[in-house]
Amino acid sequence: MKVWMWILLIGLMLAAMFGEIILPHSSTTAWWSGVYFFWAIFGFVGCVVLIYFAKYIFKAIVQRKESYYDEL
Repeated sequence: MKVWMWILLIGLMLAAMFGEIILPHSSTTAWWSGVYFFWAIFGFVGCVVLIYFAKYIFKAIVQRKESYYDEL
């Protein structure tokens, strides 16, 4: 990525974090609504889990040997 893209990405991330701290949370009864950066952490962990799940589990299911079609 180019340098200006990194600067923009970091700036947007800092703005979102600043807004998370400064702006009041909605008045819900769920305990995670009061945890700062919960949805950011939840989304990041979810993406990491999906990546590793697809990489290791589906690779074992979908991938075939190179000589698969020669054996038929």
